[in-house]
Amino acid sequence: MNRKAEFCENRATEEQIAAHLALCDARFVPPLSSRLQIREYAHKICTHGMRFEAWEEGSLVALVAMYCNRVDQGLAYITNVSVLEEWLGEHVASHLLERAVHYLKERKFEDVELEVDERNHKAIRLYERHGFVETATNEQSLVMRLRLKRRPE
Repeated sequence: MNRKAEFCENRATEEQIAAHLALCDARFVPPLSSRLQIREYAHKICTHGMRFEAWEEGSLVALVAMYCNRVDQGLAYITNVSVLEEWLGEHVASHLLERAVHYLKERKFEDVELEVDERNHKAIRLYERHGFVETATNEQSLVMRLRLKRRPE
């Protein structure tokens, strides 16, 4: 990373998450606002999600959010990966994904899953570099999974 970011967990307020998502909206494939209400989504992430955040001078520059509510199944779900445009190429998404995976491994989760639009080639490559593999398709989306723990044979 060439720029300095401060990394932390669960610091952003609902309003900061909504503002961040609005700034990233157009780069989602398709745009986030075409699929959901950003304020409601920010509320859900803030209320129910585990968040890994990158900050610079009081601004949320990158966010990975996931739900860890299927503990009995050993499965977590990444619901958001977003980076401000001026931070693209700084590897903050990779760093936050690594932190999220480490968090899940420490808590004995077996798998983490996400869904990505099949047209979002950059995101798919990012997830593949981190070991995610396609496990299903759902309309125009790919379901990708990372095995965190080897299951006994």
